Amino acid sequence: MFQAHEANGDMNIYSMNADGSDPQPLTDDTATFNGYPTWSPDGTKIAWTRSSGIHVMDADGSNEHNITSELPESVYTSDWQPNTAPAVTPLRPKPGSSTKDRTPRVLAGATDVQSDLAKGDLTLSVDGRAVAQRNFAYDQTTDRLSYTPAKALSYGRHKVQVVATDSVNLSTTKGWSFKVAR
Repeated sequence: MFQAHEANGDMNIYSMNADGSDPQPLTDDTATFNGYPTWSPDGTKIAWTRSSGIHVMDADGSNEHNITSELPESVYTSDWQPNTAPAVTPLRPKPGSSTKDRTPRVLAGATDVQSDLAKGDLTLSVDGRAVAQRNFAYDQTTDRLSYTPAKALSYGRHKVQVVATDSVNLSTTKGWSFKVAR
């Protein structure tokens, strides 16, 4: 399967034999863009991008239908993979560790395979108290949340919890604890 630019400037999707013979058009729509085709895992369907959204059809080009109402500008390809919840990885202080720093910098990784997370997709709590979003940072280029307590933590064990929620409301909660020692 491939996409081809036609002589008139249109783009359509074709299938062909593995040896390159017998190319057959699967789309023939002169009014819209048809591109970025992908096979379903079982090989029975094809998803592709059309200017009106993401479409799906049977492998022979029949039973075509639009599965999105409108395609956002930032989406160009379809993916048959299942959506997974974001991942949260504790970085610092290490789970179970001990520190003498009473204002330790808390770091956590927060990533999502399907989309970029933003600060608004994250919640942070320390010792069961929510930390206001204005008081922690999230760097999308490194996928790292960073927080330094404004006041010294008490001596003893402290619990950190990070919740990351993606654009389709799948979420992951990760908690860990560390100790502030004298």
